[in-house]
Amino acid sequence: MELHESLRGESSSFLWTYKKMQSILEAKNLHKTFEKSLQKIDVLKGVSFSLHKGEPVVFEGASGAGKSTLLHILGGLDKPSEGSVFFEI
Repeated sequence: MELHESLRGESSSFLWTYKKMQSILEAKNLHKTFEKSLQKIDVLKGVSFSLHKGEPVVFEGASGAGKSTLLHILGGLDKPSEGSVFFEI
């Protein structure tokens, strides 16, 4: 699993690597931009990762880092401005 820098804590700069395992969820190049008062706010900037069956996952970060926005996109409650989400069903 690889997390975007804005969602990765300083103390958790490791990379999970799984081989010969199929992803059950994959996010590729997710971007989310909101417009407020003629100003664009980039909340997600190129988030990509894969999640494998049985793999523990934690999304942590500062307030406003995009955690809830990412979960809304992964749960189908919102659409990304750019990028794709794939599920194994």
